[in-house]
Amino acid sequence: MIEPDDFGYHSVRTFAHVGDPTPSADHAPFWNHWYKAVTSERPFLRRRLTEDPSDPTATHEFDSAGGVRIGGTVVAPPEGTRTTGALVVVHGTSPKRCEVETARWNQLARRGVAVFAIRLRGFPGSQRETGDLRTPDRLGAGWLARGLAADDHNEWVLPHGVADVFNACRAMRNWMLGRRGGDEHPVESTPEPTDHPTVMLFGESLGGGIAVIAAAQLAGRLPRDHFIDRLALGLPSLGDWGWRFAHRPCGAAVDLHRVLTHHADRHTDLIERIRLCDAVVHANKARRPTLCKLAHKDDIVPAPTAAAVFNAVDADPARKWRFLVPYGHIDGGISNARRHALFERCMTDFFDPASRPVRSMHAWEPIMHQGDRAPDGSSPTLVLPEPDRAPDPPDEPAPGSLFAGDVSLDEREAALIDAYRVIGTTLDALPYTEDFDRLLEHAGEESQRDALHALQRLRKAGRLPRLGRSRETPPKVGTEHERLLESLVIEHAGTLGQRDRLPYSAEFDRVLEAFNAQTNASLSAHDLWRLIARLAK
Repeated sequence: MIEPDDFGYHSVRTFAHVGDPTPSADHAPFWNHWYKAVTSERPFLRRRLTEDPSDPTATHEFDSAGGVRIGGTVVAPPEGTRTTGALVVVHGTSPKRCEVETARWNQLARRGVAVFAIRLRGFPGSQRETGDLRTPDRLGAGWLARGLAADDHNEWVLPHGVADVFNACRAMRNWMLGRRGGDEHPVESTPEPTDHPTVMLFGESLGGGIAVIAAAQLAGRLPRDHFIDRLALGLPSLGDWGWRFAHRPCGAAVDLHRVLTHHADRHTDLIERIRLCDAVVHANKARRPTLCKLAHKDDIVPAPTAAAVFNAVDADPARKWRFLVPYGHIDGGISNARRHALFERCMTDFFDPASRPVRSMHAWEPIMHQGDRAPDGSSPTLVLPEPDRAPDPPDEPAPGSLFAGDVSLDEREAALIDAYRVIGTTLDALPYTEDFDRLLEHAGEESQRDALHALQRLRKAGRLPRLGRSRETPPKVGTEHERLLESLVIEHAGTLGQRDRLPYSAEFDRVLEAFNAQTNASLSAHDLWRLIARLAK
């Protein structure tokens, strides 16, 4: 029997899900006007000479719509390797500093691809003209909902984000053609002379949905029939809004739901505006070879809607590849991390200009749906999917990798692991117990919250010893109370996937107080945490 996912979908139904491709009434007029405005200027890539304090590690920039300087980092092929392709990379809602991109894309750069990892306007690295657009506004809505309810359509930030990706692709193509626009050459390597430069596009989560819309707008309008040669998506969002608003809000839909609730009198009009940026509607114009990572379960981008985006891409079925992982924006353990790491390896082969996608993906096809080793039999370096959640604390493992290569334990980590082994209580059963207090004393730790986060990171990296299952049973509550607790966690943490950040915080205290008050219960902090941990499995 196939088990249903968190939204009541079976896996087969989930991956076959098709969204509503019907455009809104204003779709053609809006995007025609958008296209004329965005193409009225030509973007050129240049080195960044004046740093953006929001992320000084952004090394390159170009001018996008409205004169906004879009920053990012170019990962260039090493000296002596000719550049034969360009890749634009679009992030999710919580990108790390630009400097981390080098470690992630070095392998692809060695194959002759210049990678430009951009930061959308209003995110760190692209805030000089716009300020911080990511921090929630007075309604609690973040980047995606900025300007949605304004009288003028042009105030909504999302179409401008599409313009940033659209122009990033144009800037890279101009550079590949040797068009400098009077600015200094951005990278040392020299593009291979060609009249048909290879420009590719990758977006994950929020960036995946934006990448689809941008690829659609680039298709068939510029001098080339197909501006984007290859498209890769990781857990793409912004798709099938009709389905998302008919179910429990999560991820990006939470932002939009807050605005819709506040402007209830304009609900219908705002829904039509949101549908202007439905990736499912646009995807039928993205007809290029496409590789897409999809998850069986995801509490940020519902699995059916991500599948709907992929299914709507109108590429030849023989040139579409669906790479499956167990969990998306969720910590699913080591086996899940291996699948995400394999996707990174698969994507490197997919974007290799020296090989046609059909040929390079042939070896990967047997393990597109399951498996923990690459086609050559090697085991991947573990990486985590980019989560759409709050930024990681400063001492998070190094960029793009759980292990940051082969880094030995430091003294603090070794002390925590030793204390964890001595106490012998599983991690989810530790918070708000005397066992945890003894662990802190044994490890010489003072902050409960910092120590717990360090242990959680060690668990993700597979460095904590296995202690088996917890000896205690979480408290049992009825379905109605489970749903209440789930809504409280989402309200105060953002998603269930961010639950690990709750213990020993003011947000956790508010969840505990509200749950006990609304249910007339008297759960302890420990019991509530055990219940939250069980609900999120």
